[in-house]
Amino acid sequence: MKFLTGLIGLVLLALALCFALSNRQNAAISLWPLGLEVAAPLYLLTLGTLFAGFLLGLAAGWLGNLSHRFEARRLRKEISGLNDKIMDLQQTVLAPLRKENALPPPKSKWRFWEKET
Repeated sequence: MKFLTGLIGLVLLALALCFALSNRQNAAISLWPLGLEVAAPLYLLTLGTLFAGFLLGLAAGWLGNLSHRFEARRLRKEISGLNDKIMDLQQTVLAPLRKENALPPPKSKWRFWEKET
């Protein structure tokens, strides 16, 4: 997968380089409400706008998923607390049985995704 990502990135870089080399003429862009005019090479204006759009999309996606990350963090803390309660209950309930029947001690931290050893 890393190879494919690197290959796609290399192709996009080559395309951007070809675009920049073939569009070196100057272009003027005026920003109407500000009364500002920017003169720069066409490739710089185009690729700069594309990069700015990429950054804005990245920021919007990051902000859109912020609530999900907070919820996941809260649930991880809650699961950790519940695992601690389970361990405490196992120690209080199974302690007398362990003394009588020699049961093995429970795992220090039980997680459902860990395999039994």
